[in-house]
Amino acid sequence: GDLQAMRSIITCLFAVTAGVAMVATSAGAAETQDDLREMREMVLQLQDRLEAQQQQIDSQETVIKEAGLEDERGSESALSSFLESTDFSGWVAASYFWNFNNPRNPQSGGNAAISNPFHQDHNSFQFDEAWFVMSRSPTEESPAGFEFEVTYGATASALAETNNGSRGGSGNANGNDIWVVKANVQYMTPWGQTVTAGKFGTLIGYEVAGAPSNVNITRGFAYNNFQPFSQTGVLVGQTFDNGITYTVGAVNGLANEQFDTNMSKGFMWQVG
Repeated sequence: GDLQAMRSIITCLFAVTAGVAMVATSAGAAETQDDLREMREMVLQLQDRLEAQQQQIDSQETVIKEAGLEDERGSESALSSFLESTDFSGWVAASYFWNFNNPRNPQSGGNAAISNPFHQDHNSFQFDEAWFVMSRSPTEESPAGFEFEVTYGATASALAETNNGSRGGSGNANGNDIWVVKANVQYMTPWGQTVTAGKFGTLIGYEVAGAPSNVNITRGFAYNNFQPFSQTGVLVGQTFDNGITYTVGAVNGLANEQFDTNMSKGFMWQVG
C-alpha cells in the first residue's frame, strides 16, 4: 500500500515537473530550467529507490513462502481471532465448615455423605472448587459457538459421574476429582433459535454447583440426592426482545451419566 502511494506521488511529481517546465519555457527563465532539471533528477532517484525496495520485498516474500513461514503466520492469525472471540472466566472457592450434627459421632445419626456431600468433614478447612469456563456465544453474524466448563476439588468429587457423591461409586472422595460440567457445541438458526448438542447443565431445579452462583453455602436434600446436575442430549432455546425465554430438550434420561442406560429419552422444558 505504501509503495503504491509512493508511485502515485512520483507520477504527480513528473506531471508537475512537466507543467512547470512548459511555463518556464514560455517565460524563458534559465534558472527555473536548472531547478526543474534538479527536481527531475531527484524524482528519478526516488523511482530507482522505490524499485529497489520493491525487489527486496518480493525477494523476502519468496524466502518466507519457501521456508513455510507464511502458513505459520496464518495459523497465528487464526489463533488470535479465536482467542478474541472466546470468553474465559472462572473462580476459586474454599471454606471452613462446622457441622453441629457431628457426622463422626455414631450417636448423632448423621450421614454427611447423604445430607451434605459438598462438606463431608466436620470442623475442617476445605478446598471446594477451581472452576474454569471457556465459551463462545453464537450470534447472527457468527452463528457457531461452544461451551466448555470443568472444575476440580471437593465439588467435583461430590458430583462427578465416577462418584456421584452420596449415590456411591468408584470415584475419589478426597477432593482430587475433575468434573466436566459442560462440553457442547451451539448453532444459532436464521430464525433466532440456538441449538445446543452435547453435555450441558440441567434445566431442573434452582440450586447449582458453582459456589458464586448458589444462593446458600449448603444445598438442599433434593439437590444432593435426587436431581441431576448435568445431562447429555440436545436443547433448543430462544430469547425474545421482551425478555421471555424458552428451552426444550431431549436427554439420555434424568441421570448425570452420558451413556444411555435404557434406550429411552427424557424430555424437559423451561420457560422464563
